Amino acid sequence: MAAAATRLPISQVLVFEQSGRVLWRRGAPSLAGDPVSALVGRYLLEEKGGGQRAAIGEHDLHWRLVNECGLVVVVAAPRTLELDWCGDLAEAAKRKVAPVELA
Repeated sequence: MAAAATRLPISQVLVFEQSGRVLWRRGAPSLAGDPVSALVGRYLLEEKGGGQRAAIGEHDLHWRLVNECGLVVVVAAPRTLELDWCGDLAEAAKRKVAPVELA
Protein backbone atom coordinates (compact mmCIF):
# COMPACT_ATOMS: atom_id res chain seq x y z
CA MET A 1 0.00 0.00 0.00
CA ALA A 2 1.45 3.37 -1.03
CA ALA A 3 1.98 6.05 1.59
CA ALA A 4 -0.42 8.97 1.45
CA ALA A 5 1.07 12.16 0.05
CA THR A 6 1.54 14.93 2.58
CA ARG A 7 -0.32 18.07 1.60
CA LEU A 8 1.10 21.32 2.89
CA PRO A 9 -0.66 24.68 2.73
CA ILE A 10 2.20 26.19 0.75
CA SER A 11 2.03 26.97 -2.94
CA GLN A 12 5.57 26.16 -3.95
CA VAL A 13 9.08 25.45 -2.72
CA LEU A 14 11.88 25.79 -5.21
CA VAL A 15 15.64 25.89 -5.49
CA PHE A 16 17.21 27.67 -8.42
CA GLU A 17 20.61 28.88 -9.50
CA GLN A 18 21.24 32.61 -9.36
CA SER A 19 21.43 32.40 -13.17
CA GLY A 20 17.74 31.42 -13.13
CA ARG A 21 17.84 27.69 -13.87
CA VAL A 22 15.40 25.83 -11.63
CA LEU A 23 17.01 22.78 -10.04
CA TRP A 24 14.16 21.53 -7.85
CA ARG A 25 10.49 22.42 -7.42
CA ARG A 26 7.56 21.07 -5.42
CA GLY A 27 4.06 22.40 -5.41
CA ALA A 28 1.99 24.13 -8.03
CA PRO A 29 3.55 24.12 -11.51
CA SER A 30 2.85 27.85 -11.83
CA LEU A 31 1.56 30.63 -9.58
CA ALA A 32 -0.89 33.36 -10.53
CA GLY A 33 0.97 36.54 -11.42
CA ASP A 34 4.34 34.74 -11.46
CA PRO A 35 5.53 36.07 -8.06
CA VAL A 36 8.87 34.24 -8.26
CA SER A 37 9.85 36.15 -11.40
CA ALA A 38 8.74 39.36 -9.69
CA LEU A 39 10.90 38.43 -6.68
CA VAL A 40 13.92 37.97 -8.92
CA GLY A 41 13.33 41.27 -10.74
CA ARG A 42 12.41 43.43 -7.74
CA TYR A 43 14.64 42.05 -5.01
CA LEU A 44 17.35 39.66 -6.13
CA LEU A 45 18.61 41.39 -9.29
CA GLU A 46 18.52 44.78 -7.59
CA GLU A 47 20.26 43.25 -4.57
CA LYS A 48 17.52 44.25 -2.14
CA GLY A 49 17.69 40.72 -0.79
CA GLY A 50 18.32 41.65 2.83
CA GLY A 51 14.70 41.31 3.90
CA GLN A 52 14.28 37.66 2.88
CA ARG A 53 10.49 38.11 2.81
CA ALA A 54 8.16 39.91 0.43
CA ALA A 55 4.44 40.07 -0.30
CA ILE A 56 3.99 39.85 -4.06
CA GLY A 57 0.53 39.53 -5.53
CA GLU A 58 -1.44 36.85 -3.71
CA HIS A 59 1.66 35.24 -2.16
CA ASP A 60 4.13 35.72 0.65
CA LEU A 61 7.59 34.71 -0.50
CA HIS A 62 10.41 33.78 1.85
CA TRP A 63 13.86 33.26 0.38
CA ARG A 64 17.36 32.41 1.44
CA LEU A 65 20.53 32.90 -0.58
CA VAL A 66 23.10 30.10 -0.59
CA ASN A 67 26.03 32.22 -1.75
CA GLU A 68 28.58 29.40 -1.39
CA CYS A 69 27.07 27.62 -4.38
CA GLY A 70 25.07 30.37 -6.11
CA LEU A 71 21.62 29.07 -5.17
CA VAL A 72 18.35 30.64 -4.05
CA VAL A 73 15.71 28.80 -1.98
CA VAL A 74 12.15 30.19 -2.17
CA VAL A 75 9.00 29.23 -0.29
CA ALA A 76 5.75 30.72 -1.61
CA ALA A 77 2.53 30.60 0.40
CA PRO A 78 -0.88 32.21 -0.07
CA ARG A 79 -1.02 35.54 1.79
CA THR A 80 -4.46 34.71 3.13
CA LEU A 81 -3.07 31.89 5.31
CA GLU A 82 -0.53 34.05 7.19
CA LEU A 83 1.81 31.12 7.86
CA ASP A 84 4.51 32.04 10.34
CA TRP A 85 6.78 29.04 9.66
CA CYS A 86 7.61 29.60 5.98
CA GLY A 87 10.86 31.39 6.85
CA ASP A 88 11.87 28.41 8.98
CA LEU A 89 11.12 26.08 6.07
CA ALA A 90 13.24 28.22 3.73
CA GLU A 91 16.09 28.16 6.26
CA ALA A 92 15.84 24.37 6.65
CA ALA A 93 15.88 23.90 2.87
CA LYS A 94 18.92 26.18 2.67
CA ARG A 95 20.77 24.02 5.18
CA LYS A 96 19.96 20.93 3.08
CA VAL A 97 21.42 22.38 -0.13
CA ALA A 98 24.34 24.32 1.37
CA PRO A 99 27.72 22.63 1.08
CA VAL A 100 29.05 21.02 4.22
CA GLU A 101 31.99 22.93 5.64
CA LEU A 102 34.95 20.73 6.42
CA ALA A 103 36.75 21.37 9.68
